[in-house]
Amino acid sequence: MAIWAYRAASVQQTAQAAVNNVSVNKPSGVADGDLVVVGVYAETDTVTITPPGGFTSAKAQTNTGAHKIEVFYKIAASEPASYNFTTGGAGTFMGAISAAYSNGTGSGPWVDQTSGAQADGALEPATTAPSVTTSDVNRLLVYFHGNITGGPPSVAAGAASNFRAGGSGQALCDAGFAAAGATGTSNVTGQGTTDYAAIHVAFISDTAAGSNAATAAALRDRFPKPLMRTRDSGGG
Repeated sequence: MAIWAYRAASVQQTAQAAVNNVSVNKPSGVADGDLVVVGVYAETDTVTITPPGGFTSAKAQTNTGAHKIEVFYKIAASEPASYNFTTGGAGTFMGAISAAYSNGTGSGPWVDQTSGAQADGALEPATTAPSVTTSDVNRLLVYFHGNITGGPPSVAAGAASNFRAGGSGQALCDAGFAAAGATGTSNVTGQGTTDYAAIHVAFISDTAAGSNAATAAALRDRFPKPLMRTRDSGGG
C-alpha cells in the first residue's frame, strides 16, 4: 500500500484588519479521492474556527493569550474553487494553508495520531511539535506551525522535512513514514525567536479492509492456527 503523495499547496492571509474569516484556494490539480489538509491560524486564542462543509478537525492548539492554530481535513469530492473558514466573532488576522495528497485508499477513519505544543520566546530549533508513535506502516506526517511574533518560516527540520508552503508566520510541512513507530519532532526555521504553536497529524494512507498490517499481525497472534494432529505411524 502507498503513502499519501503530495500534489500541491495554496496559501492565503487576510490583511491586518478586523476580519472574521479567511478563504484559501483549493490546491492545484485536486482530484476526487485526494486528501485535502488545511492549516488555519487565528490571531486570538479564544475563538472557535468553523470550517466549510465536509471538513473535520484533526487537532487544535493554542498559544495561551495570543493565537490559535487548527488542522482540518477532508477527502475531495467535486471541490469548490476555495474554502472559507470563519471565527464567527470579533475580527482578527487570519491565515490558511491548504495542501492536497493523492494515492490514498479506503473510506476512513484517516487520522492515526496527533500532538501539539506551544511556547513563548522559543528559539527556532525549539518550535517543535512532539513526536507521535504511529500504530502502523505507511503514514503521512503533517506539521503545521503558527507564530505571532516572528517572521515567515522558510525551512523544515526534523521529522516532517518537506517544506510545502509558508506565509506570514505560518508553515505546512510533511513527510512519509513507511515504518511504524516514533516519528521524532518537527520544527521550522527562518522565523527567529517567537511565540509559537505547532501541530503534528499522522494520516493513515490505506484504510481499506485487510490492509492494516499491524492489525492483521495482532489477530494472527491472538488467534493462531490450530496444531494439526498426525496419526501415530506406530499404530495402536
